[in-house]
Amino acid sequence: MKKWAWGFIIGSLLLNACAMGVLLTAASVVTGSGVAMLNDRRHPDIQSSDGEIAKKINQLINKEPFLQNNTRIFAETYNKIVLLTGEAPNEAQAVYAKQLAESVTGVRKVYNEILSFEPRSEQQAHNDLLTSTRVNSTLLGYVGINVSLVQVTVNHDRAYLMGLVTQEEARSLVNLVRRVDGVRQVILLFEYVKIVKT
Repeated sequence: MKKWAWGFIIGSLLLNACAMGVLLTAASVVTGSGVAMLNDRRHPDIQSSDGEIAKKINQLINKEPFLQNNTRIFAETYNKIVLLTGEAPNEAQAVYAKQLAESVTGVRKVYNEILSFEPRSEQQAHNDLLTSTRVNSTLLGYVGINVSLVQVTVNHDRAYLMGLVTQEEARSLVNLVRRVDGVRQVILLFEYVKIVKT
């Protein structure tokens, strides 16, 4: 039987062709017992709630008139952590979108990655879709990485990765994704786990 020591350490790595900056922020460590699911380390109830949380946030955003003026904002959720991406030319719109996300029951944390741009062009959207496909294809073809542990979002050539991974898995993911054609930055929003055999 394995015991999971959950170290909620959020890593944000910004990479480009010339340099790599690393930021690790340590938070609380929680220890519990259980067996990881074959294809997902989240509890089944959390997997279900993640979908509901994202749906509620996107509904709130789409119904808010203030957020319909020349914006494109989208929410995704992994393990009750929310990632907001898209564009909003007015910073107040991005701030308000984050407040709406934080108001939804069950949300633990919100990463506001909404860019202060005009909504992306059709060409940029096409490029992001192609890049996302390349990233997922790269991960699928790599032995030793369970792609179901990672949620990939690409916006303006930035690849955002969320999931529950070990430090070793994170390093492998960085090395793979940063080499994918079209990726300008890799931003890791992982929660790190350590598997202790007993």
